[in-house]
Amino acid sequence: MMHSEVSYTSVLSAIAVDDPDIGHALSMLTVLAPRPPDAAGIGRVCRGSLTAVRAVISMIGTPSEKLLKIESDMRALAHVVAQELRESGTQELALPMLARTGKYPQWSVLAALAEPDMPVGARLAAGVELLRSWKDGCEITKAATADIAAAIKEEPISMHGLRLLLEGLTPDEEIASEWHRRLRRSWRQAVLHFGEVGTTPPPATFEDRARGQILESSVYASAARRAGASNHRQLSKLQSNSTLAQIGNWIESDDFRGVYGFVTGTTGFTIDLIPSIPLQSPTVQSDWVVVIDVATGCLKMDVSVLVQEAARAPMATTIMSNFVCCKPMPKKLADQLRSRLEKYPNARWLRDLYPEATALDARSSVLQCHDEIKPSWSRLRRSAGTFIRNLEIDNLLACMISGDFGHIPRSKLYYACVEPKELFEASARFYQGAGWGAPVPMPTDTLAFGCRVVPTDAQIRNINQW
Repeated sequence: MMHSEVSYTSVLSAIAVDDPDIGHALSMLTVLAPRPPDAAGIGRVCRGSLTAVRAVISMIGTPSEKLLKIESDMRALAHVVAQELRESGTQELALPMLARTGKYPQWSVLAALAEPDMPVGARLAAGVELLRSWKDGCEITKAATADIAAAIKEEPISMHGLRLLLEGLTPDEEIASEWHRRLRRSWRQAVLHFGEVGTTPPPATFEDRARGQILESSVYASAARRAGASNHRQLSKLQSNSTLAQIGNWIESDDFRGVYGFVTGTTGFTIDLIPSIPLQSPTVQSDWVVVIDVATGCLKMDVSVLVQEAARAPMATTIMSNFVCCKPMPKKLADQLRSRLEKYPNARWLRDLYPEATALDARSSVLQCHDEIKPSWSRLRRSAGTFIRNLEIDNLLACMISGDFGHIPRSKLYYACVEPKELFEASARFYQGAGWGAPVPMPTDTLAFGCRVVPTDAQIRNINQW
């Protein structure tokens, strides 16, 4: 007699009693993909996960022993599950998880991967995210799960196209799908952690490095840094005043070091990244991290990497917001950028507007100084937030202006919401203190920054009406 899928729970309890490796694999699988109470589709989930891991092995070149061990344990788990299903007489119904994609999305996509006609790209996308989550001991993010689901549904990518994508050889403008972008980003991490020692990962893209530096500023911030204490990696107060004033002088003279200094102080990026910041245009890729909008004179910085699982709510009842900091530039600098774009209409990156610019060393001094610890470009990127806080500007606003989110706990981004007017007024105070002049007006269509579930005043009134 064949039992219904409710019997999956009894199958689950019978697995891996005597084998710790299989038990660990099962435990990790249910962490990566939270399961429904009845564990429906566990056979498909195990097979789908195994094919995903094998897809990574087939493309990674020389897999590490760690990756081979994961594949071995997953293979053993899939075998034991299949055996238990047969012995218990439990029948796998066709696609048992299709109706549960909302509540158990990770479990559902892994089950779908067991289908024999599944595209290699979809399995590879799932395998990379599965392994990254395995390494971190956490569930596959909902954003990554959505991209895996898109990879399952969309037109398959050819093996040649897949290899070009993984090697970083596909031009940004030819990448049409968001799951392609995520796969390219995540593949580098997979190679670093699961490739054999000596395996060369594909070069990190500008967006990869920019996201990494945004995360680094927040994740590795010490308690002292959040409290506003300075250290040897920052400029002294006197050095900050002199350095920012010098940047103001360069802006006045239309020297490339003026815009490079401004962007360093308002993004927190290393100086070698600054020339590669894209100019906003119809051809700029959709997953940009930072762009310069020359038309409005604003620097836009997307820090959603810090809050990947932030809640959303119906827009009609909440303040319209996102996690893009729209920072108005000093008027003088904005005018110079427009003039240069007229002169170089084909410019795509900041460096194209300044063909006379030379490479700057992060360790070199921004200005002539006899101090033992020089005011370097590297120290400048870590100092703007503290300078802004010393002007008695709110900590969150200091983070938004400087791009250094080490001055607040990340949890604040999940509930705080800042109106554009507040950011404009704080930027004006910073520019005045730095000697950079007044900022350009904030664009009228700028959204608030931060939490996307803050109710509007009208909604609050409606809630409290009898």
